[in-house]
Amino acid sequence: MYSGRSTTLGLTATSWHPENAGVQLPLMEVLIGHGATIDGPDGGSAVNGCLHNGRGRAAEFFASSGARLDLEAAAGAGRLDVVKSFFEEDGSLKPSASQRQMKDGFVWACEFGRTSVVDFLLHKRGMELIAKLRDDGQTGLHWAAYHGHVETVTLLIERGAPVDAKEERYGGTPLGWALYCWGNSTERGKGERGYYEVVARLVRAGAKLDPRWYEENEERRRAAEKMRSDPRMLAALRGEP
Repeated sequence: MYSGRSTTLGLTATSWHPENAGVQLPLMEVLIGHGATIDGPDGGSAVNGCLHNGRGRAAEFFASSGARLDLEAAAGAGRLDVVKSFFEEDGSLKPSASQRQMKDGFVWACEFGRTSVVDFLLHKRGMELIAKLRDDGQTGLHWAAYHGHVETVTLLIERGAPVDAKEERYGGTPLGWALYCWGNSTERGKGERGYYEVVARLVRAGAKLDPRWYEENEERRRAAEKMRSDPRMLAALRGEP
């Protein structure tokens, strides 16, 4: 697969299907137990591969199983102890790490709810709350809200993250992203996450709902319809816990 770069273990770790079926980590454990090599044969990072494909639990599993970790991988996998090792006492980065790795690691830490890593990078190492992340200008709050991470969203709001910042591709705010994901996700466990509390906290912090944004395509309209029929979400949109 993929020009011969992918191993069976790599495909298992980066794919949506085994995660959604609830068998991803057991399969990975069996493969590693029978001698599968964790990091790719071309020297690529197995953890970063998981992060780039949205597989946070697989990244965490690899990180605890001896995978190579650069700053980006350590942040995304929630390994605060390793993250700290990439910084000098004065807060500067060691030569083995880069600003791009720190910025990308911050994205993953927000996306996968690694709140202690987010806190460390913001409080100790000068990561900017308003940093435009990746190519479309999302903030860390966009990603934390999209995945329903209450603790991470709360931390970012407390630190002063702008709740109505708009990313550049769709013009969505963190509130818009949270409601969009909640209203459209079919992934196992997504409905159990803290979207109601995330929405309530964003609203209490001043986030405003833009009804017009939800009329621009079918998926947003689906989210709006679900919103209107869910009393608990309507309460959250009033800021009620």
